[in-house]
Amino acid sequence: MKLGARIAALIESGAPSRPELAAKIVELGRARGVELVAATVEARLADFQGDDLAAVEYFFDDPARSRFLLEAIGVDEEDREAYRLAAAALIAPERRGVRLVIDLSNGPQGDDLSRVVGALSTAVIDRAPPRVVLVATESQRRWLPREALGAERVGVEFVRDAEQAWARVAELAREGAAVLSSRRFPEMARWIAVEWKRGAEPFRLEPDGAIARLADGRPLDDPRPDGDARRLDGLFEDEGAAPPLPTLTAVELRAVMAALASGHDHPLLPYALAPDEEARQRAAWAQALGVEAVASPKLWAGLLLAWAARLGAVEPSRGTEASLAAHRARLALGAEGNRALLLGETLHLLNPSDAVRMALGHLAGVVVHEEPRRRSPFVIVADLVGELTWEQLLDDPFLDRSFAALQAEGHSAVGLEYARMSLLHHNKLQAFTGPRQADWRDALRGMLAHDPPAAGLRFRTTTGYNGHLPLLPGRRKLGRFIDLDDAELLSLRAIVPFRVTRDQPLPGAFGGLRHGVGARHASLLPAADDLSHPPVLTERLIDLHRRRDSSPARPEHDFTALPIDRRVWDEADCQVGALWLALRAAMACAPGVTLHSGEGLLAMGAGVIARVIATRRAPRFVSDAAEVDLFFETLERFPEKLKDPADHLLEAIDTGSATTAGAVTVLQARVPRTIYLARGAHRVVITFRATPWSQASAVGGGHPFDPRVVPALASADDGGERPT
Repeated sequence: MKLGARIAALIESGAPSRPELAAKIVELGRARGVELVAATVEARLADFQGDDLAAVEYFFDDPARSRFLLEAIGVDEEDREAYRLAAAALIAPERRGVRLVIDLSNGPQGDDLSRVVGALSTAVIDRAPPRVVLVATESQRRWLPREALGAERVGVEFVRDAEQAWARVAELAREGAAVLSSRRFPEMARWIAVEWKRGAEPFRLEPDGAIARLADGRPLDDPRPDGDARRLDGLFEDEGAAPPLPTLTAVELRAVMAALASGHDHPLLPYALAPDEEARQRAAWAQALGVEAVASPKLWAGLLLAWAARLGAVEPSRGTEASLAAHRARLALGAEGNRALLLGETLHLLNPSDAVRMALGHLAGVVVHEEPRRRSPFVIVADLVGELTWEQLLDDPFLDRSFAALQAEGHSAVGLEYARMSLLHHNKLQAFTGPRQADWRDALRGMLAHDPPAAGLRFRTTTGYNGHLPLLPGRRKLGRFIDLDDAELLSLRAIVPFRVTRDQPLPGAFGGLRHGVGARHASLLPAADDLSHPPVLTERLIDLHRRRDSSPARPEHDFTALPIDRRVWDEADCQVGALWLALRAAMACAPGVTLHSGEGLLAMGAGVIARVIATRRAPRFVSDAAEVDLFFETLERFPEKLKDPADHLLEAIDTGSATTAGAVTVLQARVPRTIYLARGAHRVVITFRATPWSQASAVGGGHPFDPRVVPALASADDGGERPT
C-alpha cells in the first residue's frame, strides 16, 4: 500500500473528523511553539486520499509537521521512523525545503576551515534533516572538502564577502529554516549559536542538543506554556539602569537570551538580590537584548510577595495549607483582612484591599479569597430576640429552641452560648410587644372548651431568693467555659419569666455567692455594648475565660433545688379552675370590646375587667400540648414557710371605695397577676385591672356580683378586713 493510502486509512479509521484532526494538529504545533494554519492542514489531509505527493511533502519535509501528524493519528513512537523513511524515498532532494543554513563566512579560514567542516559533517550535517545549505565566501572555496559533503543532502553557496553571506543566509532561512552562525540571527527560536574553537573540539553549539531537536521536529528551546503569564516586560514603569552587559561570545549571548526568555538562571545574570530588584534587572537586560523577559516560578512568587508587602498587605509571608486554612477560618470570624500568604509558587490574597486587588489580582500565580465575614454571635442573638415578641419568648425564655435551629444552620455553638450568657447576664436583651389577634374571642373560647391542664408557675429572674440567684432550669454544664465540675452559671437572667412545673423544680445555689462564684464568673462576661464586634473577639473572650478560670483556688459551692411547697401547686390548680369557670361565664354573657390594637377587654364583674392579648405561636413552637401558667411573685419575697400559698399567686387590686362616718372602706379583688394559656398555634395572656364604672348590670342579669367570677374583699382604714 502506498504511503498516502496508508495514512488516509489511518485518518478514516480514527474517531475525529478531518476538521477536528486538523485542529488537533494545529494545537500540537502551538504547544511546541510552531504556528500552523488550520485550513492548510485540513486541505493537505484531504490530499492523502488521492495519494497526492503534495501532502507527503507538506508534512514529511518538515520534521515538526510529520511529528504532529503521526502523533495526532495515533502512530506509535517506534513505528514513526518507518513512515519518515518511506516519505524520504518519495521526495526528491531538489524539492525539499531548506531546514538548516550554516554560516561559515564569519568562521575559520584555511586549514582550520577544513577541520571544522569535517567535524560539522559528522556532528551536524549527517544528523540534521535535509536539506542543509552552507554559505561561504569565495576565499573559503578552496578549503571546503567536497568529499565530506553529501551532494543530495547538502548544498553550498559562495558569495563575495561576509556581508553578502549574511544577506544570503537571511534569504535562505525565510521559509522557516534554522540558522547556525556565530552572528546573532534576529529570531532566537531559529538561531543555533556557534563558537568556533581551536583544538580537539572545533566548535560548540548553543543550545546543546539543538541538532537532535531540529531532526525530531522539536523547538530549539522548551516552550513554557505559562511563560507569557509571568512576563516581566511592562511591569516596571522604568526598568532603571541595569549592570552593563559584559562582552559575550555568540554561545554565551544565546544562553543569556534563552535564560531571560525562559526564566532560567545563568551565571552571567543577576542573582542573590531581592526579588523585585532581580526582576527589574532581568527586565532591563531583556529590553537591551530585544527579548521578552520571563520570571521563573520561584522569582515570580518572591516578586508577588514583595509587592504585596509594599502595598500594605497584612502578614505577607510563606505558609502552609494548614496556616492558609487557619487564616481563612479567622477571617470568617471577622479577623483583620488584606492578608497575603505564599504557598509554594502561588500567592493567596485573603480579603485584599482595593489597592492590592487591582495591582496583583489579575497576575498569574495569584489566588484571591473573598471570605464572607460572619456576623458576630452577639449580633445573631440580638437579632434573633428582635424578631420574637414577648409572648413568643414565653415559649423560649432562654432561647434554647431558637439556638437549636441556629446551630442546625451551621453557627458556632460555643460562640452563640457565650454571647447568650453575656447578653442575658447584663440584661441586654429586651422583649417587645408583638401584633395582636383581633379574633381573641375565638382563641380564648378554644382554650376554655377543654378542661384546664396542670398549672405551671412563671418566675422572674431579676432578683434573688434569700441572697441566692436562681440557676436556669435545664441549663447545660459550662465545663467548656469554667473549670468547675458541677457549676452552672449563676445569676443568668431569662428574657421573660421562665416556667417551672412539678417535674422541673426551681434549681438554686447555696454558698456559691457567699464565696464569690457568681461575681467571679460574671466578671468574665463582656457587657457587649458594641454588639457588632466580630466573632473572632468572641473566641478571644472565651479563651480568656478559660485561662482565668483555670486557677486552682476554687470556691466552695453547693447546688440544690429550691423547695416549692406542695400547697403552692394545689392552690395554683384551684385558682386555675376558678378562673376557668369565671372566664367561661364571662364569655357566655358578659360584654367585651376589641381595641384598635387588637387587644380585648372582657367584663368580669365586681369592678374587674380582663385584658386579653391573643397571638399566634411561631411555627417551630406549635404543639398539641396545652399550658396554663400563673405568674409567681418575685423570688426575693419567697418565704421559707408558707402561711397562705394564695398570697404568692394572687394580688389585690382596688375596685372602689366609700367613706362612711369618717371611715374609708376600700373594695378590693384578689386576682392572678398574669395568666398565660397556650394550645396549638394560639396563646393568650390575661391580666386584670379595675374599672371605675359600675358593674351592677354587667353579669348575671343585674346582680351586683356573681360569686362565680372573682373573689373580693373589703378593707377599712382601721386595717380590719370584712367580706363584701
